[in-house]
Amino acid sequence: MHNQSIAPARTRTTLTAAIALLVGLLLTLQPWATGRAHAHDVLVSSDPAAGAALTTAPTQVALTFNNDVLTGVANQIQVHGPDGASVAGDGLAAVEGRVVTVPVTITANGTYSVAWHVVSSDGHPVEGTFTFDLASPDAPAADETPDASGQASASNASAAPSASAEAQADGQSDDVDHSGAIVAWVITGIVVVIGVAAIVLGVRRSRRPQK
Repeated sequence: MHNQSIAPARTRTTLTAAIALLVGLLLTLQPWATGRAHAHDVLVSSDPAAGAALTTAPTQVALTFNNDVLTGVANQIQVHGPDGASVAGDGLAAVEGRVVTVPVTITANGTYSVAWHVVSSDGHPVEGTFTFDLASPDAPAADETPDASGQASASNASAAPSASAEAQADGQSDDVDHSGAIVAWVITGIVVVIGVAAIVLGVRRSRRPQK
């Protein structure tokens, strides 16, 4: 009788300990899985904005991200005019916290394409493209033929208009969230299997006859 009364108590204790361990593991891994789902930086806004129709030529292109961009690497913002020529020199960008900028020299009306490539604060590269238009009364219309280097015209480069900066950010977030969700589900499944195995093992041990 004494051994029979001890067995249920041990079973309850084992089950409680196993469940507590399972819950503890889930709580420990959940912030890590959530962080993985939101690791990469995303573009929040740009100046000029994607798809903007300007009447004054900008002197720089500025991109703002949700986190500080990694410095000490070759972050680039390439800007090409209607004739396909670069208006941003070599495209090497300056980084100040969350803002990445490159100076531009724009003198002609037309469509300008922006292609950016920066390194996220987590060390992963992120990139995107967008266009904006200039229709200044003080600027001439650009010659849309290829320049001497044989670059394609901006009209070809921008034949399929890109989404706005906000849409790009949403798209990047969706991709990262999707991969992060998969990681979270895999981790949760592993923890659940381990927890169930621990519970079953504990119950079997508690049911062994006492000598």
